[in-house]
Amino acid sequence: MSGDRISLGFVDECVSPNYDFSIEDSFIGGQLVSGTIDEILRVCPLCGSFLTLVVQLYCPLAAHPKLHRSIAVLCCPRSECQMQTSGWRVLRLQFPVTSRTETNKPPDEPVFDCDEAWGDGEDDDSFSPVPPPVEQPNSSPDQSEVELPSVQDWCPNLINPTHISFGAEDASLIESSDDEDEAMGDKPLDAFAKFICRISSNPQQVLRYGGEYLRVSERTCPHLPATCPECGARVACEVQLLPSLFSRLSPAAHAPLTSLGVFSCTNYDRCSAFHRPLYPVSTFSLEIDA
Repeated sequence: MSGDRISLGFVDECVSPNYDFSIEDSFIGGQLVSGTIDEILRVCPLCGSFLTLVVQLYCPLAAHPKLHRSIAVLCCPRSECQMQTSGWRVLRLQFPVTSRTETNKPPDEPVFDCDEAWGDGEDDDSFSPVPPPVEQPNSSPDQSEVELPSVQDWCPNLINPTHISFGAEDASLIESSDDEDEAMGDKPLDAFAKFICRISSNPQQVLRYGGEYLRVSERTCPHLPATCPECGARVACEVQLLPSLFSRLSPAAHAPLTSLGVFSCTNYDRCSAFHRPLYPVSTFSLEIDA
């Protein structure tokens, strides 16, 4: 996927205390923007603490202009839990667009075009063009759906709320693999060196949308998700959060995190998960620099 268009995310201006977030915003820190959320998704399964928002990214699909779509990454505020995959939660939020004037923002084109970035809505021709019936997630009586808690109910922010701005990666500034290997002689670059070479042209980036997942270490991330657990189709890296974002965690809760990649089903039009307004994403990869 090296030829795909890649959008880079950068830390922008701090959020005003009176700013009213909408589903169309992309930001780090702050509070999750959603209608309702299952009780079980609000807390860390390891310690029971309320999860806190790391980033919420607005990423609508160009093929579905009448759907709002966001990806949210949350984590436990305790550094001990952050060292484990279970201490993290990735949610995909999806809602119908009820009105083009439902927010204060003027209509514009989607920031991302996933047809170019990571998926094309088609994968395995054996799948039926009619989506299968949507199965609701299992929940016990004490895990009923509740209204989104107030700001006071959530853990204090681990990151100061900040807007995210975006720009396209300039492919002409990226060294080719051959040039990288030549620079090191006969010894090929390891994963970390290749990672540094790739992001060095835009060192302020905190996330990447589209393209291949950039491994930081072969040792800490030996396996990446390959197939969708819902339909078995191929998954591709949609979003990668970089070390520069995790370094912004408050010092008291900072764990030596390296990178987190969110992998999405490329068969989204036919996958049953696509039709769920709130979907916990299990196909994500967490690299930790121990």
